Parts: sequence; C-alpha cells; structure tokens
Amino acid sequence: MLLAIGCFAAVALAQDIGNCTSHDPSTRPDCPDAIVFFQKLQTAVKAGDKAQLASMVNFPLRTSQHGQRVRIRNWQQFLQAYSQVFTPQVICAVEAAKPSDVWGNYQGFMVGQGVIWWDQIIPVSVKNPQPDSGKYPFKIIAVNNQDVSVPGCTKDKP
Repeated sequence: MLLAIGCFAAVALAQDIGNCTSHDPSTRPDCPDAIVFFQKLQTAVKAGDKAQLASMVNFPLRTSQHGQRVRIRNWQQFLQAYSQVFTPQVICAVEAAKPSDVWGNYQGFMVGQGVIWWDQIIPVSVKNPQPDSGKYPFKIIAVNNQDVSVPGCTKDKP
C-alpha cells in the first residue's frame, strides 16, 4: 500500500499546485477540511509536538525504518520511533508545504510530493459514508521518509 501511495504521488509531482485549490476531476469535496487538518499537522510539526502528532495518526501507521517498510502499531511505538519517522527531511517537507500544495484523490491527501498522507477514518461498519460530512476525523495514514526529494529538503540540508 505504501508503494501504491508513492505511485500516486508521482502523478502529483507534475502539478505545481494541489488539486484542493486548483480543481481537477479527482478533486474531493472534503478538500477544505483536509487543508484545515494539514494546517494543524504543520503547526504540530513546527512545534515539535510529538504527543499532538501521535494523536493525529491512524494506527498502524505505514512508514519506513532503517530502509525497511514497517507499521508503527500504537502511540508508544510512534513516540519511540518519532525521529526515525519524522526525519529532518520529512519535517522540512511539511514545514515548506503550503495549504495550496494539498493534493488528494481516492487514496487520501498529501503534501511534499507524497511525503505524508492523511485521510478521513471512516469505520468499516458505516454504510454509504459521505466523506465530506465532517463526521469522521482526518488522520495521518502514511509517512514516506525514504528518498525524500522535495526542493530545499536534502539529507545534507534539512
């Protein structure tokens, strides 16, 4: 699934601006709420607020550690692995992103060329959910911290 999200991120690379502010056929109706979530996420990242970020994650979180794909299963694992998940390059990519960079499709929303993905978490028991209803919380679903390639965010210069 992480690989699939990465592939969809490649589609977004061709765009200079996210489809939440520059609409296209895949633009979702819940874009305004996704942008609000991104702004909260960005504030927490800038503040280094690990507890706030942990509360914004849907576990298990898909990410990588030491070059291996892993799932962070809970709040405690997230806090222990925080610096390996939110690397300086991931932090730089989130801090550098603007609300106009938010891009979404049926896989979720992302910024930073797919560095971080989030979506509404709708219980499986809900029949015919309305994703723009605001009833379901947005949560981080993946952090792609391998080979971050965002302008200005390199391994040498986070």
